[in-house]
Amino acid sequence: MNEAQRIFAAVFGGGIPEHLEEQFTSVPKHVLRNITDEMQSRYDRIIAEVRDLEALELASRIRRQNLLLTVKFRLMVHLAECHPECRPHFVNRRKRAIPIVLSLLVTHGVRHAYKFIKGTYLLRRYHGP
Repeated sequence: MNEAQRIFAAVFGGGIPEHLEEQFTSVPKHVLRNITDEMQSRYDRIIAEVRDLEALELASRIRRQNLLLTVKFRLMVHLAECHPECRPHFVNRRKRAIPIVLSLLVTHGVRHAYKFIKGTYLLRRYHGP
C-alpha cells in the first residue's frame, strides 16, 4: 500500500477512490511549504515502518507534536470531504436508539484510550522523548 492508501485506510477504513488518491499525491508543494528535510525523512520512516498510523497520529495531535503525519491526515480528510463517494463517512442518516449510541460512545472511548497509549509509545519510538 502506498502513502495515500495507508492514510485513507487509517482514517476511514477501506479503499481509497482512485481520483482522490491522484489528488492527494499531486498536492502542490506550497501547501507543505514549512516541511523540513528532517520532518520529511522522519515521515518517510514512519510510513515505511509503523503499522498503526492512526494511533501515532492521535498521540502526536494530543501531545501537540506537529508531525507531518498529522498534516497529511488533515489533508486527506479535507480532500475526502469534497468527494461524493466519501459522503457516508461524514453524514450519518441512520437513526439509532439511545442505548446503541451509549454503547458506541463507550466502545469508542475505550478504543480512543487504547490508541492514545499505543500512539504515545510509537511517538516516543519514532520521534524521540
